[in-house]
Amino acid sequence: MRTTLCLFFWLVRILLNAQELVRNGGFEQYTRCPRHIAAKPARGLEGVKTIGGMPGYFHACSEQLGTPMNWAGWQAPYEGEAYMGLVLTAHGGGECAVREFVQLELAEPLVNGGKYELSFRVSLADRSGYMTDRIGACFSAEDRSRKGNLAQSFGRPDVDNMLNRFIADTAGWMVVKGIYNARGGERYVQVGNFQLCDRTSRKAVTANRGSGTMQNMKRKADADLDPDMERGLRRRLLATQAYAYVDAVSLVPLGHTEEIRVLHASDACPADPAPPPPAMDLVPDPAFDRNLPAHGAAWKNASGGTPDFLKDRTGIYLYSAVNKDHREYIQTPLKERLDPCGVYAVRLRILRDATYAYAVDRIGIALTEALENDRRPELLTYPVRWELWSAGVM
Repeated sequence: MRTTLCLFFWLVRILLNAQELVRNGGFEQYTRCPRHIAAKPARGLEGVKTIGGMPGYFHACSEQLGTPMNWAGWQAPYEGEAYMGLVLTAHGGGECAVREFVQLELAEPLVNGGKYELSFRVSLADRSGYMTDRIGACFSAEDRSRKGNLAQSFGRPDVDNMLNRFIADTAGWMVVKGIYNARGGERYVQVGNFQLCDRTSRKAVTANRGSGTMQNMKRKADADLDPDMERGLRRRLLATQAYAYVDAVSLVPLGHTEEIRVLHASDACPADPAPPPPAMDLVPDPAFDRNLPAHGAAWKNASGGTPDFLKDRTGIYLYSAVNKDHREYIQTPLKERLDPCGVYAVRLRILRDATYAYAVDRIGIALTEALENDRRPELLTYPVRWELWSAGVM
């Protein structure tokens, strides 16, 4: 029985390890122990590269860059003996320039349509002057560390921490996680702040008032008098930055969905039938011809958003990375009540504005007896009678 139990636990451990797709997600495997702040401490980490600034690598093998004690504060690793340190944002203009990222290599390319759960742990450094809620991750097929920055991904992270969930804990570790549907071929994951430049929310850890003023002055004096000039400089900068430790980056497969199909121009309206005769159409203004002037329009706002009612078309937001529950809806009365036993055909044209960063595969129609618009920016919960999904990303 004892042999059977040992064999069972051994097999379970092999299966769990086989699922992990991030190489060196705990930052334990290294060829050179970090020695000094100014000596590119992350160099020598297996499967790990840094982007922007000089991200910290902290390991128990080091005196200056050790764990749990180091120049940024005190924190025991979430697991093992090591973790990374990243500047997420800073007080003042040009905060994009100081952001730091870490890139980790995956054990194998991701599969198109594959569903994966990404997770990592974060903790605010003791000496950090600010805290933020902005940290996330992006996936890529190419090694982005060679480009020196990730500006092309700002505003569209694949996984992101929730808004207003500030990284404020200096004693423990917070988990950030999310589901990623792979496009296929991704070999790297980057972790850091992907918010658009100068739009990152942040708060001072200790406000400059009352006893907080004395605490901040003492911390500044300690940094100014530090016998190690490089360490003192980093600590002075840290007072203006949101600096977080990162550990335990993990990616595990959750299964495989259908292949993600992307709709292209060649797919638009194939064999498009002619519009039905006006007498048969139950929508008063199917082509949005009467949007202007607004007082005579058949279509109205049905949500807390601000749809664009233009000549011959109407624009609505289907997705927002800032607030994923803030979408826009429009409404119109029908010419007559529907027959409960009737069969009706739904037809609409959709054109995505190419200047926006995201594309989605969902749009639908609800039918109601009445609708009262209270202008709240929330999801409408009416039953969907027709929906486009899984046909492809628009």
